[in-house]
Order: sequence, then structure tokens, then C-alpha cells
Amino acid sequence: MSAAQAAAGAAAKISNLMVGIGGWQASRARAAALKQAAKMARAEASMQGQMMADEGERVAAEAAVRGAAMGGGFEGSFDDVLRSIEQTAAFNARSAIWSGNVEAANRLYEARVAKQEGTMQLISSIVGTGASIAGDWMGQAQQRQQRQILNRMKARYGVRATR
Repeated sequence: MSAAQAAAGAAAKISNLMVGIGGWQASRARAAALKQAAKMARAEASMQGQMMADEGERVAAEAAVRGAAMGGGFEGSFDDVLRSIEQTAAFNARSAIWSGNVEAANRLYEARVAKQEGTMQLISSIVGTGASIAGDWMGQAQQRQQRQILNRMKARYGVRATR
């Protein structure tokens, strides 16, 4: 093997390792971005839930004012309407928070998957490079052994080596 071939082989192996390291780093950055997206989803869900609760309180207060202006009390069907408005507002607030938590959980799962993919890419790169180095080493060892056998044959039988 010439020096140029050895240098080219080494460059290819280093390049393979760099691709693996780059993929690993990119996957870690993606995982970090997904974790941040999960935090944002939770924060947005909390804010959305609070807005839903505030809207429910506003609607209930408006209904109470209108009912009082009409001379109605807080009894019977009017009381049922107010209770329904409050329950709907609470349900909407909980739904918004639950939806945000589900989105956050999905982002966190995607982050774990991204980290695993990057780790597997790095391991694959290292194993591939190691296998290539071992293959080169074994090929060189085989060539040395063949040269030794040919040299022994030449010395013993006068056979001329073709390599």
C-alpha cells in the first residue's frame, strides 16, 4: 500500500467518524429544541387554560348581571344556567391544559428518540471505522504472510516471486 493510499484510507475513516459525530451533535441539538418546545407547550397550555377560566368567569358574571337586571334571582333554571357555564369553563380550561401536556409529552418522546438516533449513528460510525481499520490490518497481515511464503519458496526452490 502506498503512502497516498494509506492517507486516503485514513481520511475516509476520519470522515466517517466526523459524520457520526456530526449526526450525534445534531440529534442532541434537535433533542434540546424539542425539550424547549415541550416547555413552551406546557406554558401555552397553562396560559390557554387560564384564559378559558377567565372567559368562563366573564360569561358567568355577565349572565348574573343580566339576570339581576331582569329582576330574576339566583334560583331554579337561572342557577342551573350559571352552574352549567362554570362547569363548561372549567372543562375547557382542563381540556386546554391536558392538550398542552399531551403535546409536551409527545415532544419529550421525540427528544428521546432523537438522542437515541444520534447515539446509534455515532456507534455505527465508530463500529464501521473500527471494522474498516481491522479489515485493513488483516489485509496487510495477509499480504506480509504471502510475501514471507513466496520468499521462503524462492530461497528453498528457486521459485521467482511474482509480487
